[in-house]
Amino acid sequence: GTIIACARLEMDVLDVAGAPAPWHTSLFNLDTAFSEGGTNWGNQPPPATFYGNTDLSGTGVHQWDATAMTQDWLSGAKPNRGVVLAPRPSGSAFDLYYYSRESTGGTGPRLIVECGEGPPTATPTRTPTPYRRMSTRSERRDCFGMQRQP
Repeated sequence: GTIIACARLEMDVLDVAGAPAPWHTSLFNLDTAFSEGGTNWGNQPPPATFYGNTDLSGTGVHQWDATAMTQDWLSGAKPNRGVVLAPRPSGSAFDLYYYSRESTGGTGPRLIVECGEGPPTATPTRTPTPYRRMSTRSERRDCFGMQRQP
């Protein structure tokens, strides 16, 4: 079967404000459904599953390692209802603005996924089925040249 070897969320920076970089952010999955046109600050769904921290700086493209989250979506362990990017610690004094899919002049958010083949299915034959070894977690970190924060 197919497995997720690497996945990253990329977003193009529109503007930054507030405290100087680095900006400490956390990636979360959403477990609660929401209406894109009807959601605002007062009724937004809360972040659910934590998937890691990333320190950001500069403008251009910001990236988050979304491998574990994408694997959870594919396996059905977590619903795919979107993501939340939150400052850490909560209440940090910075604002990051990103282009949306509706924006002109920028590219909307992208989830870039690298798939690979999983280990072979056990068969009653004595002939071993060759398979390609998949990356370990530390090798996945290098897959996109990203550094994970503890």
